[in-house]
Amino acid sequence: MPDRPGLATPFPIEDLPGAVWLLAGPGAQVLAANSRAQAHPAPLHDPELLSALAAVLETGRPTRVGLTGAPTRVALVGPHRDPAGAVIGCLVQVVDVDEVAARWAVATAQNRLLPATLPVVPGYHLAARYVSATQPGRAGGDFYDALAVGGGRLAVLLGDVVGGGLAATSVTAQLRGAAISALLDGDDVDAVIARLDRLAAHVPGAAGSTVCVAVLDPARGELRVGSAGHPRPLLLTEHEATELSWRIGPPLALAALRPPAHTFPIAAGDVFVLHSNGLLNAGALTDSLRGVPREVDTVCSHLVGTTLNGDAILDDAALLVVRTEPSRTPPLSVAVTAAPDQLATIRRALRQWTARIGLDPEEVLGLQLAVGEAATNAIEHAYRDREPGPVRLTAEVRGDGDLVVEIADEGEWRTTDPGENQHRGRGMHLIRSSMDELDVRRGADGTVVRMSRHLGRARLAEAPGPVEAPAPDETDQVSFEVHNGHEAILVRLSGILDAVDADEVHRRLQQLSRAGSAPLTVDLSGVRLVDSTGVRVLFELALQAAAAGGTLTVLTPEGSLPHRVLSITGLDQVATLASP
Repeated sequence: MPDRPGLATPFPIEDLPGAVWLLAGPGAQVLAANSRAQAHPAPLHDPELLSALAAVLETGRPTRVGLTGAPTRVALVGPHRDPAGAVIGCLVQVVDVDEVAARWAVATAQNRLLPATLPVVPGYHLAARYVSATQPGRAGGDFYDALAVGGGRLAVLLGDVVGGGLAATSVTAQLRGAAISALLDGDDVDAVIARLDRLAAHVPGAAGSTVCVAVLDPARGELRVGSAGHPRPLLLTEHEATELSWRIGPPLALAALRPPAHTFPIAAGDVFVLHSNGLLNAGALTDSLRGVPREVDTVCSHLVGTTLNGDAILDDAALLVVRTEPSRTPPLSVAVTAAPDQLATIRRALRQWTARIGLDPEEVLGLQLAVGEAATNAIEHAYRDREPGPVRLTAEVRGDGDLVVEIADEGEWRTTDPGENQHRGRGMHLIRSSMDELDVRRGADGTVVRMSRHLGRARLAEAPGPVEAPAPDETDQVSFEVHNGHEAILVRLSGILDAVDADEVHRRLQQLSRAGSAPLTVDLSGVRLVDSTGVRVLFELALQAAAAGGTLTVLTPEGSLPHRVLSITGLDQVATLASP
């Protein structure tokens, strides 16, 4: 359908779900339509839609209306503007809410089947992409995963289930789970594919699915690859991009006798690429990769951008890229004297190290909280009534992808008297909420707090430089901003609320609230971290306010680390937690 000059379709309306029309002016002349709309006349007789069109042309604001006599059909009406910004038409998209719900259900199920993060495995950088098919009936079915399998080796897999929709996601879950289970049991590539063969023969809809499984062993310079009807993976060296060639067997459950996996040489710096049918054919991929930098994120972005090229996606596209690296992630080791102002040194060292190994931001927040709690406990209690001694932090990423952290001191373990302060004891609870495992070892030579967490991220670093002492503007001291209102006092804090400034913060907030008798609101929007010492301060202020017949209000952005800490520790039971 030809476009009127000045009203050319500004985006591919064919990709939009439902029936889509581009209309010009008050007369609602149809200028363009996608294939689903071309088979039907535009519903311009509908009074609700006509009213919506007039409103959008007048105000320029999009709207949504239900169509008369069609309870499951909804029209989304938006303005179309000329280059100067004037509204010159409308875009009308009519969707069936049942179809939208189906699309959402498939997308939700598929996302849950893909790993939320890729594992941290020393010696490897990983990245992945998944792009869902445009049509909901074709979406769902591709899967990938990666996991350490011991001895510095990494197993990766990528598969493609027959069909799409929720039925395909169900098969995907079973095949991916069986593959991971086999790899964790120590099965080699051939045994993993054999197990998937047997499963696919008994699961309805699984026969004909394809999968590629590989194990990388840089120490031996070997890459073991097997494929059941799946597109051949790629191997990128410094100057070449090649498609690996060996005898590939048929799809799952369709082979009487399957050819064995094949071993290829691999060197440090090489990039291994697994992909699904949605990324076209491997020949085109190798051609496009010549001259592309061998960084995993760059390779992913390049392949998705050049092969899909913004066109309608007829099949899911999945991509898993692995680069081998010559070095392991170096450990972190920091020693400080047990003094509250040294918490900033520990935090900065940890911040620098986690930045170099490229941890996921959520992992960093949890790690900072757990390490801060353990370090604070050692600083406050290990050397009570004696000269402060050392507190040592060590951290490393093991070959199985686990981060192991230890906080050690040479003092004495002190059991807190419950009657001394009822608001203590939350530190270990916060550590357990942030880490997978926690072990406290007490002895005559001191205490060692050992904690670990299985990590996820997309890259590893080379080697960190020396850890510097914190600069004056990086000591994380708390700053105050006080606003005296008619009904309450508002105090905005920024920085970090921990043992360094907790006593001073407590004293000043008590003064401002007149020991709980005056309404007080504490805004923590500018606070990056609240440890158990800061939590204790807020609990004491809340209980003081309650005893005086009032309420402490604490403002924290929902989803922030302070909000999570205060929710875990139950501050919302004695104070009002709200968003700023």
